[in-house]
Amino acid sequence: MIENRLAAKFRIALGNVVHENEPVVLERVQFKRDDSSLLVNVTIRPVIRHLKGDRLFAVIFEDVHERAPAVSHADAQAKKIGEDESLVMQLELELKTLKAEFQTTINEYEISAEELKAANEEILSINEELQSTNEELETSKEEIQAVNEELNTVNSQLNMKVEEITQVNNDLVNFLHSSEIATIFLDNEFRIKRFTPSAVKLMNLISSDVGRPLSHVTHQFVGVDLAAAAEKVLRSLAGIEKDVQASSGDWYAMRCLPYRTLDNKIDGVIFTFSDVTGLKRSEESMQAARNYAESIVQTIREPLLVLDADLRVISANRAFYQTFQVSPQDTQNRHIFELGHRQWDIPRLRELLEDILPNNTKFDDFEVDFDFPAIGPRTMLLNARRISNGSDPTEFVLLVMEDFTERKRAAELLKSEEQLRQKALELEQQLIASGRLVSLGEITASMAHEFNNPLGIIMGFAEDLLSETDLTSPQYKSLAIIDEETKRCEKLIRSLLEFSRPTSTELRSTDVANAVRKSMDLVANHLYKQKIEPVTEIDEHLPKVDADPQQLEQVLVILYLNAIDAMPDGGTLTVRASPASKSPENDTAGGLIISVTDTGFGIEPENLPKIFHPFFTAKKRTGLGLGLSICERIVKNHGGRIEVDSEPDKGTSFKVHLPLELDSAQLARGKREVGDGEGLA
Repeated sequence: MIENRLAAKFRIALGNVVHENEPVVLERVQFKRDDSSLLVNVTIRPVIRHLKGDRLFAVIFEDVHERAPAVSHADAQAKKIGEDESLVMQLELELKTLKAEFQTTINEYEISAEELKAANEEILSINEELQSTNEELETSKEEIQAVNEELNTVNSQLNMKVEEITQVNNDLVNFLHSSEIATIFLDNEFRIKRFTPSAVKLMNLISSDVGRPLSHVTHQFVGVDLAAAAEKVLRSLAGIEKDVQASSGDWYAMRCLPYRTLDNKIDGVIFTFSDVTGLKRSEESMQAARNYAESIVQTIREPLLVLDADLRVISANRAFYQTFQVSPQDTQNRHIFELGHRQWDIPRLRELLEDILPNNTKFDDFEVDFDFPAIGPRTMLLNARRISNGSDPTEFVLLVMEDFTERKRAAELLKSEEQLRQKALELEQQLIASGRLVSLGEITASMAHEFNNPLGIIMGFAEDLLSETDLTSPQYKSLAIIDEETKRCEKLIRSLLEFSRPTSTELRSTDVANAVRKSMDLVANHLYKQKIEPVTEIDEHLPKVDADPQQLEQVLVILYLNAIDAMPDGGTLTVRASPASKSPENDTAGGLIISVTDTGFGIEPENLPKIFHPFFTAKKRTGLGLGLSICERIVKNHGGRIEVDSEPDKGTSFKVHLPLELDSAQLARGKREVGDGEGLA
């Protein structure tokens, strides 16, 4: 509306009016209008609106009218000068105005600069606040993210809990629907809260009965007041259990319990009904079976027990009570292994009894020896069978006991009598053999004396002829055979003399280890020629024994030579010496054992009982059969014994048992055992 050249002037004037609240007049302001110009006086004054009280400014434009009267030349000249002065004044006014506008512009600029500076500071402060706010927002964002993660975790946990609760609820619903136990849940006012499908038939329930009082519902139980039972349980907080019968004849086990919440608050009552018809019938069948078994067992004279599947006594007959002098109270409904002083608690008997019903087994004549408190020592024979009633699947064990004590004693007496008869027969045979051996000993001694003189002459001439005969001579081989055979005959005669005239035993403390080593040295050459490996195992703590060293070495050498003869193709000869230990088979505790073991052809089982008999030999072509007999006699003279164990084609083992100290009783017993029966003095 206002030209641009006048805008600053008007803005300054308006600013002065605003600040000074006084009117301002701008005179002779030239406005351009089309092709002409117009001088206008502009007045700006403040105006107040009475209604609202706002400050308004009125801008009033007044035209400046100038008339041009007729003038003279001088006046025109003067007028021209006046116009020039007026133009100068106008220019000065405009210059003054411009200065004022310029100063106003400078002031406005300074004010604007200060305002801009203040605004910049405010912007910087706002920027800092925004940055702080941004940081707080970032922190809040992180916190919100953490809270969001926690919420997600809690949400996941809640989802899992919901799934678990859903699964539990599904399981509970399926359990209630599949359970054959009729269950009814009541609140504190005895109104029905829930029931299982099994309860529908018993209580004539429908889904709309939820919320109805229990007393309004009919049931099939005879003589049972469910509401009174529920009231009693809720009042006393004690459960009720009893068997009730339905109108159909079936039996049920009724249980009424208080309904407890997880925080142990009572929130009603719960009824359960379990079908026990089969159990009742089983009890009746069992009673019938018991009566049936009772009628059988009372007719048996032997002690008899009827056991159930758990081996508990169902019944016992009079013979059992009379035989063992016990009462029915101490017997019936008790486990058989708990009766009396647990005399029947025998592992093997337990195993046999527990196997009867599952596998339909039986056993006969199981022997039990026990000293019963009331009747003393007895031997009982037990027989057991499975029994059952044809119409009843229940099975029992029938255990029959037979007193075998007198028969066993009679059998033992007969056995003792037979043993005495056999012993007498053996003694008779030994006496006969002793008589024969005495006669043979006398003949052997006489013949040995008669043969020794000519045999010595023959041996002397044979040795002389061998020494004078050339080795390449044909007669040398014959003379060598004569010399060898005469020496063998001389050895046989010497053995006969040793057997017929045994030397006396001179006992002294003897080192068995030394005797073993010395005797092994005596046969070392034989072992080498026969390609036999000797093995000696002697305990380092081996004690000394009372023995005759020469006779002990003689026994060992005889055993070695027998072992060498049993291994013509070589083998192993093992000699062991160790302390003896006490055992039921060994009565030489405190003594020692010497064993001689070979890996030869062994001895046939039928020859083992005769191996120590005089003149018996397991060798087919060689030996007189006196070596082992001499060994046995020497060992018995020392109060010991000799044993043999052999297996054909695997070898033979001789064990010599010797006591450490030989007292007079042992020496006398040894001499009696080998005296006239085996010695030929």
